[in-house]
Amino acid sequence: MSAMKRGILISFISALLISVAFVPKAKKIVVIDVSYGGIDKGLIHDSMLEKDIVLSIANKVQELNSKGKLEIILTRPTDLFISLNDRVEFINSQAPSFLLSLHANYSDKTDVNGFELFVKENFLTEESFQIATLLENQYPQEIRKGILVWEIFIS
Repeated sequence: MSAMKRGILISFISALLISVAFVPKAKKIVVIDVSYGGIDKGLIHDSMLEKDIVLSIANKVQELNSKGKLEIILTRPTDLFISLNDRVEFINSQAPSFLLSLHANYSDKTDVNGFELFVKENFLTEESFQIATLLENQYPQEIRKGILVWEIFIS
């Protein structure tokens, strides 16, 4: 991932976390699901592994918020494999105000490159969709892939 793309992704995540500060909850917890890890490398592009890219980004976001008002918790702070079921159980145990699952998608097909935002269908769907829309509008149309309401494992 180029420095420019990584910078865009970090700025996107930072904007996302800033928006969480407006969630009406006394203690704001953000869980970052750091995808892949350990034996699961995720996407491999050139010599870059998705598991390393997303861990680097998650650690940088956590570092940038070290004195912030948000408590940022990573599902994996190092390069280790954690099953999807264990990640879901951990995330649910944290009762987060917001969940961010990091993935580094890449394709030679330009219609596949870009980012997608997913919101969970629950009592916060409308608020989540509004936050996702604000975030999505910060980036050029050509890299936006839309906001999807998705029934995910996290409660």
